[in-house]
Amino acid sequence: MKITTEIKKEWAKVEELVDYKFVTEDLSTFYKDLDILDKDSTKKARKHFQPWLAILELGIVWMSVFHTFLREKSKEDKFKEDLSILSTLAGASCTHAVSIRRLCLSGLDSSARVVLRSLMESTQYFLVMLIDPEIRKGYKKLSEIEDLEYKHSYKFWRDHLTPKKINKVLQRIEQVRFSTRGEYIANLYKQIRELYMIIA
Repeated sequence: MKITTEIKKEWAKVEELVDYKFVTEDLSTFYKDLDILDKDSTKKARKHFQPWLAILELGIVWMSVFHTFLREKSKEDKFKEDLSILSTLAGASCTHAVSIRRLCLSGLDSSARVVLRSLMESTQYFLVMLIDPEIRKGYKKLSEIEDLEYKHSYKFWRDHLTPKKINKVLQRIEQVRFSTRGEYIANLYKQIRELYMIIA
């Protein structure tokens, strides 16, 4: 006997026991209540989350424009090798940022913190690969292997993308950019550590 036939027989027994009309009506009311709560939460959040919400939305706009630029440029042969991975990571960051906005507006701050960790990770990977072509090439090579073994991906992560390794790269970026502002660097990394404590 085919498995689909057996499933249909069992499903027929379930249908005899369940009043689906009642269940559907009950769920419909529940979903409507959820929609009402979501709209109410969004309305309140738009008012009370300022100016942080506006700052986040401005960042999303900037990230979206940057991602679109990278995606279009990556279609050109002379940029494809370098920009395809960067475009993917920028797109992931955009997705995470939009998700955080939606979750915060719905009052789901705990879930938003989880996505924030992913946003920080994808953004940090992007910065590391933006300035280090060798890491970028290695990451792209791994992403193109269909039957990638765990030990190979783990070794690459351990050698280049652990939090400690990424932090060194980010420090190098900031030191070059703000070489004459030692106090600024110290304050910046103090804020970063505080942010890590918040989302930990």
